[in-house]
Amino acid sequence: MPSLGFDLLDRHVVHGRGGEVACSDSTGTLSYAELLAQVAALAGGLRAVGLSAGDEVEVRVESGNLRVQAVCACIRLGAVPGERGDVRIVEGAAGATVHTVDDEFDLSLVLRVGKTEPAPSLASDEPGYRERVSDAFGDVIDALG
Repeated sequence: MPSLGFDLLDRHVVHGRGGEVACSDSTGTLSYAELLAQVAALAGGLRAVGLSAGDEVEVRVESGNLRVQAVCACIRLGAVPGERGDVRIVEGAAGATVHTVDDEFDLSLVLRVGKTEPAPSLASDEPGYRERVSDAFGDVIDALG
């Protein structure tokens, strides 16, 4: 079984549906191909600040395209988006930021860094990963399913 990260985005593009709408909010609409590029870049940036498979990352992004991107980027790395973690993605009045134990980065900077080495989806997930992530972020997974 392919990884959850592959199932959510890559398979749509591979099967010729890259131009179809993946998500939409007041900031705009993203096709599966556009969302895949954004998620791969964000995942690459998150990997650069130290996030890896099995790590838990706190995602405090309420809704919309940014939430979809943040959750999918974590999934792409095999990290577990949740309610606590050494890495936090936080949306605030001044924009979104990524917090590590030692630093805080503007999300747009993390995204730019990740564009130099976008993260591929994993070949497979750890046992129980799909269920754990689905319990926490079923809304995102169901929307892209």
